Amino acid sequence: MRAFLALLLAALAAPAAALEICDELWFTRNLIYDRAGYCFSSPLGRAVFDNSDCTGSALKLDAAALNMAARLQAAEQEWECAVDTSRRTLDVPHLAARMTMIDIPEPDGYESGCMGWLGGPLTLHAARSSAAPVTGMIQPGDNIYYGFISVDDWHFIVSSHGTADMGWLRDRPDLWTNCRSFAG
Repeated sequence: MRAFLALLLAALAAPAAALEICDELWFTRNLIYDRAGYCFSSPLGRAVFDNSDCTGSALKLDAAALNMAARLQAAEQEWECAVDTSRRTLDVPHLAARMTMIDIPEPDGYESGCMGWLGGPLTLHAARSSAAPVTGMIQPGDNIYYGFISVDDWHFIVSSHGTADMGWLRDRPDLWTNCRSFAG
């Protein structure tokens, strides 16, 4: 009976997890379009991106943005996403903070975490550069969450210590081992 209940609970949780990644993927792809000046016509697009600085519906993306948008769209198909664009909200944690990132983080659909960082303070940045604006800090004892594709030895991190900080952090040898425990 316990095995059946565990299986049932896992099956019920799967659609919720799928919806969360679908919202993440939709948001990230459309953030690329928003930055290119796209004018959204759906209620969801208008609510999230507000169209205040849009310039039209013809997209002019550089090669990197075009490739990222294509990867995100392929991931949406892989996860069988069907985001309801008639609604006005997304299930994307810290959406406003994510919109301020210079380098857009790409969700990978899988999460892991360092529970209880044992190292010293680490600085998070808005882009993959130590010269980029600082967006937060990882402090000893923080939980560090990974759920985004790493790029050029930089990881997009969400750190939690009562509030959430997020940003890009250059890879370090102890980043994956200096934890009280690791999940995922």
